[in-house]
Amino acid sequence: MRAAPAVRIRCEVGGAWRLLQAGLYGVAMASLAAWGAQRADVSAPSVMLWAAAAALVASTIAMRFLCCGTASLNWSGAAWLIDLGGPAGDVELQRVDIMLDLGAALLLRLSSSKIRRAVWLPVHQRDAGASYPLLCAALYASRPV
Repeated sequence: MRAAPAVRIRCEVGGAWRLLQAGLYGVAMASLAAWGAQRADVSAPSVMLWAAAAALVASTIAMRFLCCGTASLNWSGAAWLIDLGGPAGDVELQRVDIMLDLGAALLLRLSSSKIRRAVWLPVHQRDAGASYPLLCAALYASRPV
């Protein structure tokens, strides 16, 4: 069996991905506010108002704190590396998990001991260009059995 080819891609993190994340935070808070308002026996129009206000506040706060920028993902043939554009440069990853594969887009969860929390990285075929099939081959070939 042949080893996965080395590949390096640049991903734009932001835009639609940020809006989707902020929307999910908004939906979660709207659900919580609607549930709380219904438990307090508030009228239906007031429940909708509380839910909308909570969604707006949560989405606005999420947009402020969600990161955006450029990330560079690299498979050297032996290890995964990521460069998030910070002063640390390339960081070796312990795990790269494919969380969602839509064919033309992937959602990856990256974890390392040097990164304090998991990084979620959306990769679209248009960002990776001709390297996208090589990336998919490396992702699936480098997974532990």
